Amino acid sequence: MEDNSMEREHIVELLDEDDQIVRFEHIMTLEYEDENYVLLAPLDDSVEAEEGDVIIMRIDKDDDDEDVYVGIEDEELLETIFQKYLEIVEDEDE
Repeated sequence: MEDNSMEREHIVELLDEDDQIVRFEHIMTLEYEDENYVLLAPLDDSVEAEEGDVIIMRIDKDDDDEDVYVGIEDEELLETIFQKYLEIVEDEDE
């Protein structure tokens, strides 16, 4: 079975554009408007991100009905999902 992601105890490994494995911490999966999104925190220095950054990707299915993570270019959608994440975190803190 070939898959672009592998999840082990909150660690997700994805292949970048150079087919190099990049590791992320799985923060949360959430649903918004009948779509599922995954929020990831980069663990490797190869990802251009600052501490505290969150990567948001949509979960789709490939031809073999396997989960694949798809990048999102719609800035408004990213902001909406991030705000939903913040609301969930704030509710958990209270």
